[in-house]
Amino acid sequence: MGRFRGRENKNIMTYSVTVSSENGSYSVFPKSFEIRSSIDTPADSFTGIFPFSSSLSLGNTIEVTSVQKERLFFGTVEDLTTVISSEGVFTEVFARSPAAALIDNEALPKTYNCPSFEDIYKNHALPYGIKSFSGENLRWQGNFSVLKGDSHWDVIKRFCLSVTGFEPFISGDLTLYSKHPKNFLPEKKLSVSNSLPGCTKFSKAEITESSFGIVGKIICKVQKEGTYAHSILNPYIKNPESYNVRIVDLTNTPLWERQNKTDRIFRLSLENTLQIEAELFDPPPIFTGMKASFSSPAGKQEENLMVFQRVLRLTSKGYYCTVILRKKDV
Repeated sequence: MGRFRGRENKNIMTYSVTVSSENGSYSVFPKSFEIRSSIDTPADSFTGIFPFSSSLSLGNTIEVTSVQKERLFFGTVEDLTTVISSEGVFTEVFARSPAAALIDNEALPKTYNCPSFEDIYKNHALPYGIKSFSGENLRWQGNFSVLKGDSHWDVIKRFCLSVTGFEPFISGDLTLYSKHPKNFLPEKKLSVSNSLPGCTKFSKAEITESSFGIVGKIICKVQKEGTYAHSILNPYIKNPESYNVRIVDLTNTPLWERQNKTDRIFRLSLENTLQIEAELFDPPPIFTGMKASFSSPAGKQEENLMVFQRVLRLTSKGYYCTVILRKKDV
């Protein structure tokens, strides 16, 4: 088990890093590492610097756990780089979690007839270690084609975006959700504040608010012989007429999919209207997707947030956890 005591950062992290191969498992002691998790990609990544004597090989699995037995990362070594410097010889390791297989592997071209979410899960996620699925078992209306060159994640993402209007999500326990659940990990919440009792404190925070790219109105064409005469206002904002206009041709979009498509355009344009990036002191276990709140001395109070990205770093100066928080309903 490794233990680092920060000099500039007073956080103490106790962790263990285990390497496994066909010949067994053993503990290793990295000089540093970074674990990155984000809602917008199904795979977590690990980058670590190890003594050359750690004897790591391609295909080894790496598991990082905290003293509370929370799994911080589990994945397969994909790249090894030998680094020779005045400080010695080290091995730089890059690994990704099992969901990376959904990105890397191409799906066999085929056409489904009215497939359900369960059909897509069984054919494109289950064979690659995704243990379960959750969400309404909705069906595609008509034929759904898997195109040459599509990865399995492309197939899952396109199906979910069209049927639910939302991007799919894979949780840390390898469950595939047809859309991001609003109450994911309902019993857990990250509350960030330097003034409120019982909250996780931060050493630095950047709050970015932006109106750039917000779509307030869509003018669409719904019949091939028609014109762009149908208008839809963004239901998620006040005074939508004061924001940008998007022109959309819906004539080749099935009737059942049109509302999801326009709704998705509105929501995506709001994705970056509020982003809070905070470096945390002594954080509790944090997972992407969990609910969050933020309070700052400047008077900024936000309740309806979720953890969009989590980055864990361990260096000789201590343990750092950085989170990106965004609006939960977007």
